[in-house]
Amino acid sequence: MKNSRATLKFSLNIRKAIASASNESEILKDINYTVDWSNFPNSLKMQCLIYQEQPENIELTEENKAKSIKIIQLSFLKQGIKFRDIRKNIEFDLTTDNP
Repeated sequence: MKNSRATLKFSLNIRKAIASASNESEILKDINYTVDWSNFPNSLKMQCLIYQEQPENIELTEENKAKSIKIIQLSFLKQGIKFRDIRKNIEFDLTTDNP
């Protein structure tokens, strides 16, 4: 399927928002995403890789989740993309590798 101007613009705005969120956060190492343009933005699924220093504590804290979600949501709002409930669009994974 050929991309329309709208999907190209949304794709660019998604990439800008993800880059902005990654730059603003110390713990976000990487954000990968998939999207179905027929149901955007609800179909946007993000896989966030969170950096955690202590390898013995391999557990994602609610504080880290909340901080990351807030940063990501603000980055998307700056690009004009608003979600009903962004928590449904984000999954988290942990890494102890240095970002």
